[in-house]
Amino acid sequence: MRQSVQEAIDRQTEFNTEMVIPVQYRPEAMFAIKPITRASSTLEGHTEAVLNVAFSPDGQKLASGSGDTTVRFWDLNTECPQYTCSEHRGWVLYVAFAPDGKTLASAGMDNMINIWDPETGQQIGRPLRGHKNFITSLTWEPLIKMTQGRRLASSSKDKTVRIWDTVA
Repeated sequence: MRQSVQEAIDRQTEFNTEMVIPVQYRPEAMFAIKPITRASSTLEGHTEAVLNVAFSPDGQKLASGSGDTTVRFWDLNTECPQYTCSEHRGWVLYVAFAPDGKTLASAGMDNMINIWDPETGQQIGRPLRGHKNFITSLTWEPLIKMTQGRRLASSSKDKTVRIWDTVA
């Protein structure tokens, strides 16, 4: 006996959880459907591998560090590069936005840290030097009530961690 799912549900006296209801499907129309992927867009421009990326705290910008020795700032609303910064002399292994979003630190194979202004793409001050081997990670001091978030910690293959005052 063939019956619709609705008919089986309507006759609740005959319906139980062990009952098998055959379901027949017939397409009513044909649609062209774009395959679903997880990537919403692709930002192209680096000429070598992208090694690290960081979102700005407000989510409006993205910074990327690459094996092409550049740091790029991307406007996520237009998905276009805003600035290409090329002060590094080796791969850029790490980029990190300050908690207030007003500066970005970048570091890598050239053993130094550069501080950037994301609004202009200009380098702020001189590079921070002191590590004797490449820099493996950067992190900013958390922005809390009594601090300006001006300190930056870096780790290096030279087996040291350094704390920097980026405003001095």
